[in-house]
Amino acid sequence: MPSTKRKTPSAAAAIEAPSSKKGKTASSSSSSSRPSKKAAAPPPAELPLGKALASTSKKTRDLAIRSLSSFLSSPRPAPLSPLELEKLWKGIFYCFWMSDKPLVQQDLANKLAELCLVFPKESEGEAEGKGKGGRKQDHEGAMSRRAREGLEFWNAFWRTIVREWHGVDKHRINKFLLLMRRFINAGFRLLATEQWNAEATDLFASMLCAPGAPLAVNDTKVPVSITYHVADIYLEELENAVTWSQELSSTEEEDEENEEGGDDGNGDDENVTLVPVTKLLSPFIQSATVALNKVTYANIMESVIQPFLDDTLRAAQHLVDADADDDEDDEEVEEAVASRDGKAAANGKAKAAADGEGAAAEEEGEKEEEEEEEEDDENDEAASDADSDDYPDFDSDAAGDDEDAVQYPMLLALAEPVASPNADADEDEAEDDEDDEGPLALRRAVFRLLFEAASSPSAHHSRRRKIYELWREEQDRLNALDGSGVDAVLPASAAQETEALEEGDDDEEEQDDE
Repeated sequence: MPSTKRKTPSAAAAIEAPSSKKGKTASSSSSSSRPSKKAAAPPPAELPLGKALASTSKKTRDLAIRSLSSFLSSPRPAPLSPLELEKLWKGIFYCFWMSDKPLVQQDLANKLAELCLVFPKESEGEAEGKGKGGRKQDHEGAMSRRAREGLEFWNAFWRTIVREWHGVDKHRINKFLLLMRRFINAGFRLLATEQWNAEATDLFASMLCAPGAPLAVNDTKVPVSITYHVADIYLEELENAVTWSQELSSTEEEDEENEEGGDDGNGDDENVTLVPVTKLLSPFIQSATVALNKVTYANIMESVIQPFLDDTLRAAQHLVDADADDDEDDEEVEEAVASRDGKAAANGKAKAAADGEGAAAEEEGEKEEEEEEEEDDENDEAASDADSDDYPDFDSDAAGDDEDAVQYPMLLALAEPVASPNADADEDEAEDDEDDEGPLALRRAVFRLLFEAASSPSAHHSRRRKIYELWREEQDRLNALDGSGVDAVLPASAAQETEALEEGDDDEEEQDDE
């Protein structure tokens, strides 16, 4: 009797009800059992109970996840409340806890991360205003329902991980680290499907730094291991998401061209949505400047900020090398043209001298001319192909493990241009900004964000000193190159404060860090 009482009210029995009532009859005839399974394949669009999600039966857990996906993707009058999300994620957390074997864990991690993308795409009345210009409208307009609810679901995952992390043992830690990686990637892909909507990107960045979030570096409830892991995987997963978005966009454009029956050749540049890289880096910049723990500051700088800054220099060098290669190709083409003209003149003289020797020599000379023209055309086509890329290929000549290879080529190639803060800049400065568009402009923008964050009252004085030192090193690097500095020089007050901090007592700094 006690066992039957446990099974009867459980959510697992409720989910399995369509198939369990006819379990005995289904085993007698395979033909009748298969239709019943297919009929039960789409689970009812209802929120599964935590007992079903955390069931010891894999079949019950899989059905609960499918039911949850159907529920989240179906239209609802109101979004889930924070309390409902907290209860739901409690069950999802232990659903993943119960998963065994690496392949099963990877599959479940992918399915759980995809739940961030299944919410209804549009709210009522939004579909009417969307046409071919919907991509730009999504980027600049209000956040969609899918973005808002998807980010709330995504944020609830991080709060649950932070709350439950103390109970994860050493045998399960790796699979939960994998789950965090999948959710970081899912968050980026959600923003990419929304064309990197400005409001959604701001919400994403604020969620990472909110109290109880992974980048709340001074919150004692947030384990530093979560902060370190997010910093380690952030740029890598952002690059993967940007690459995924670009491939998906290219596939959709090809399908549209095939349906329309042709390509007008003008839509590629217009449909490319640029990535707001500085907004996506801002959570780490803010966290680094306010971190009380110097180890946390060092981890953020070494895992996110410094690798990105180094990559901008590598990308800029690749662009310089590419321009040099183009110049060499142009010189080779000119030499080939000159050689062709010289040979043509020589052939003309030879033909004039041997005019009476027959048509055989004349045909041979024409044949040589045609071969030289074909070779010259091939050189011209190769040079034009090298200049016709939609965006720079920073990694075209680099090996995968090469130290000089650009680590995040798609991210840098599709980064949103950042305007200089000086609105009243003269024409010469505007021309300099145009010349430095791309990786170097992005590098200057990141340094500006670092300087502004370090100059804020909330910044830790030791972090401020280190960032000012980094700023000075960048100025020295630029002055060593061509005597030009970054957009805004280090103010005198900041320089004096830096010198005072350098002369301060190191023991006091160590006490503050502790």
